[in-house]
Amino acid sequence: MTRFTFITSFVFSLILLSNIVFADDIKTEITKVTVNNKTLDDPFLSDILIEPTDKITFVFGKDYKYSSSSSLSFLINFNNGETKKNLTENKISFSNLSEGVYSLDVQAYVGENVEIIPTTVKFIVRKKITVFNKSSAFNLPPIAIYVLLSVLFLELILILYLLFIKKDEKLIITEQEEYINLDQAYNVLKQSYTDLNNANKNLNFNIKKMERIIGNLEDANVELLDQKENLLVKKSQLEELHSQKDELYAVAIHDLKNPAAAIKGLIQLLDDFDLTAQEQQEIMEGIVASSESIFKLTEELSDSISQDNEQNIINIENASLKKVIDTVFTVNNAYAHKKEIRLVNRSSATLPNFNFDPQKIKEVLDNLINNAIKYGPKGTEVILESFFTDTKVTIEITDTGVGLSDDDLKKIFTKGGKLSPKPTGNESSSGLGLWIVKKLVEAHEGTVWVKSKLGKGSTFIVELPINLTLEKVD
Repeated sequence: MTRFTFITSFVFSLILLSNIVFADDIKTEITKVTVNNKTLDDPFLSDILIEPTDKITFVFGKDYKYSSSSSLSFLINFNNGETKKNLTENKISFSNLSEGVYSLDVQAYVGENVEIIPTTVKFIVRKKITVFNKSSAFNLPPIAIYVLLSVLFLELILILYLLFIKKDEKLIITEQEEYINLDQAYNVLKQSYTDLNNANKNLNFNIKKMERIIGNLEDANVELLDQKENLLVKKSQLEELHSQKDELYAVAIHDLKNPAAAIKGLIQLLDDFDLTAQEQQEIMEGIVASSESIFKLTEELSDSISQDNEQNIINIENASLKKVIDTVFTVNNAYAHKKEIRLVNRSSATLPNFNFDPQKIKEVLDNLINNAIKYGPKGTEVILESFFTDTKVTIEITDTGVGLSDDDLKKIFTKGGKLSPKPTGNESSSGLGLWIVKKLVEAHEGTVWVKSKLGKGSTFIVELPINLTLEKVD
C-alpha cells in the first residue's frame, strides 16, 4: 500500500509540473464582447467602434486545462497604464469614455505562480456620422414622387375634361383639335419630367459633395487620433527623462557629500591632535584623494547634463581594485579615528587588475565603509576584506555595531529607505546611500547583499565579475 501511494504521488507531481511548465503555451482568451448588453458577432474580424455613451463589456475565458476557475485572476492594463488593477471576476466593463483609441491588455493568473500569455484588444470610441445610402442617391425623394403623381393626376383630369366635358357640352371637336390638346398635355408632362430630372441631378450632385466632405472629416478625425496617441507617447517619454534627471541629481549630491565630509574630518584631525609626520602625510593624501573625487564627480555631472541621455554611464577600464581599496581606507581612517572606531584593512595584497569603473566602485566602498563608521558605536571595529577566484572578486565590509532588524533588511536597498539605527555622531542621513550602492554594483553586472543580526553587527558583501567587457555600459 505504501509503494502504491508513493507511485500515485509521483505521477500526480509529474502531471502538475507539466501543467505548470507548459502554462505559458496557453493564451488568455476574450470569449465575448457586448455593447449595451448586445453580443457582437465575430468582434475581432474588424475594428470595434462604439459611441461615447455606449457601455462595452469584455468577458474573459475561465476554463484552462491546468486550473479551476476559482483559482483564476486577471491583471488588467487599460489604455497604457491609465487603469491597472487585478480582477477575480472574469469580465470588465467601460462606459462614458472620451473619443479616442483605447488599448486593453488582459493576463490571466493561476494562483500566485502560473502566468498565462496575455492578450491585447483595441477599440475606437467616436461619435457616429450620418452616412448617406448610395443606393438611394439616384431615387426620387417622397415629395418629388407626390408632386409628379399630382401633376399626372391633374393632366389626366385635363385630358378627361377635354375628351368628355367638351363632348357633354356638345362642342364639336375635330380630330385636329384633339391632337392639339393631346400634344399640349404631352408637352406639359414632358416639361414636368424635365424639371424633376434636373432636380434629381442637383440632388445627386449635392449628395456626392456631402460624401466627399464626410470622407475628409473622417480622415481628419483619424489623423487627430494618431496625433493624440503620439502626444501621449511623447508625454510618457518626457516624464521618464524627468525621473532619470531627478535620480542623477540625487546620486551626484549624495556622492559629493561623502568626500566633502571626509575633507572636513581630515582637516579637524590636523587641528585637534599632535600627529607624526607620517600621520600628517597620510591625512594630506586623504584630503587630496577626496578632492580628486569631488572634481571627478562634478565633471561627470557636467557631462551628463550636456548630453541628451541623462542616464548615469559606467566607464569601464582595466584598473587596480587594491589601489581603490587602499584609497578608500586612507580617506575613511581619519573619520574612524575621530569616532574612536578601529578600521582594519585585510584585503588581499595580490588582487588582480580587471575591468571595472574605479571611480564608481570607489563610491560603492566609500558609502559602505562610511556607513559602518557613521552608525558604529565607540570602541567597535570595521573590517575590510577582499579575495578573488577565476571569475569574480568578493569584497566584505564587516562591523561589530548595532546590527539590523528584519524590517530594516526588507527595505535596506530601497530609494529613500530610512532604517531604525541612528548615526552615533549626529551625522545626517539621506536614505540614498545603499540604493546608490545597489544601482552601481548592478551596472557592473555584480551583486550586493547583507547579512546582519540585531545587536551583533552587519556584513555587506559585494561581488564583481572579472570578465566584464571593456566598453561603456548604460
